Amino acid sequence: AGAQEQSCVGALMNSLSDGKIATIVGSTGKGVNDLGDYDQCRLAEGLKYGVLNFRVNGLMPVFIGMCLPKDCKSADFAPLSAAIESLGKGAISTPYVEFTEDVPSKMSAWRIVGIIFYSLFACMLVFGLVVEYTTLFNKRSINEDPKADPAHNKTVLGKACIAFSPSRNIKKLFYSPFNEKDNLKVLNGVRFFSMLYVILGHAYFNVLISPVTNIGYMNTLVQPLWFQIIPGGFFAVDVFFFLSAFLGAYLMILKFERSRKMNFFMIFFHRFYRLAPNVLLIMFFMSTFYPLISSGPMWNYYSDFWTRDCSKYFWSFATFINSIYPGQNVQC
Repeated sequence: AGAQEQSCVGALMNSLSDGKIATIVGSTGKGVNDLGDYDQCRLAEGLKYGVLNFRVNGLMPVFIGMCLPKDCKSADFAPLSAAIESLGKGAISTPYVEFTEDVPSKMSAWRIVGIIFYSLFACMLVFGLVVEYTTLFNKRSINEDPKADPAHNKTVLGKACIAFSPSRNIKKLFYSPFNEKDNLKVLNGVRFFSMLYVILGHAYFNVLISPVTNIGYMNTLVQPLWFQIIPGGFFAVDVFFFLSAFLGAYLMILKFERSRKMNFFMIFFHRFYRLAPNVLLIMFFMSTFYPLISSGPMWNYYSDFWTRDCSKYFWSFATFINSIYPGQNVQC
C-alpha cells in the first residue's frame, strides 16, 4: 500500500511542475455531491476521473468528483477512507473511490449471445409483419371477410409468426373493444393509477441513490406525514399481485364451471410462458447493451447498480426463484 500511495502522491507532486494541477483542481468537486467537470478531466492527458462515494446514516448518498493522475488507484485512498469513517463515528459508511474507466471494446461471450438473441428477435418482428400482410402460411380455405382477424386464415406456424408482428401487438396494447358484458373493465383504471403510483415511488428511490446538492432540505422534506404517500408507492406493487391472483382465480372458476376439471400444472405453466420471455428480453438488454448506451461521472455507478447480478444469476431471475436463491441482496 505504501508503494502505491507514493506513486499517487508522486504523480500529484509532478502535476505541480507540468501544469496539470490547474486542471486537477478545476475539475475536482468542491463540496458535497459536487461532481466537478467530468469532460474536462477526461480530455486532459495523463488524468482520469473518479468519484468518492459514501453514505450518511445508511441512506443519504454523498458523491464527490475527483480528477487525479492516471497513476492513482482506488487502494491509494484507504487511509483517507478510514479517516472519514472514523470521523463519522458509525454514521458514515466506508468511503471508496471508483474511477470511471472506458468501456472495454472487446466482445464478451455474454454480449455476443445478446447480439445473436436480439438479431433473431428483430428478424422475427420483420417476418411477423410479412406473414400478417401477405398470403404466406395461409390456410387453403380462408375467410374473405376484410373485418376478420388475419390470424384465423393462418396455419399454426403462421399464427406463431404473426404473434411477433409489431402492428398487431401495438393494436392489442392500445385498443380494447367495448363489451357491455365485461364486468372487469374497472380493473383497467385500478391498474393504470397503480402503475402511476409505482412510477412515483421509484422516481423517489432514484433520488435516494443520486447525488443531491441540498441534502439538508431532504431531511426537512421527508418529515411531514403527507410525504409518506410518496415512498408508499413501493407498496402499490402489491396491487398488481392482488389483480394477478384475482384474475387468475376468476379465470380458473370459469374454466372449472365449463369442464369440472382443474389442471394446476397448466395454470402455472401458462403464467410462466407469458412472463418469462419478457423477463429474458429485458435481462439480455440490461446485461449486454445497457452499460454501453451512455457515459458520464455517475454512469458506471448506475449501470453496475442495475446490472451487477444479471449475467451471474440470469437463470434464477428467469425462473422466478431469485427471492429464494441467491436471496434479496441481488439486483437486476
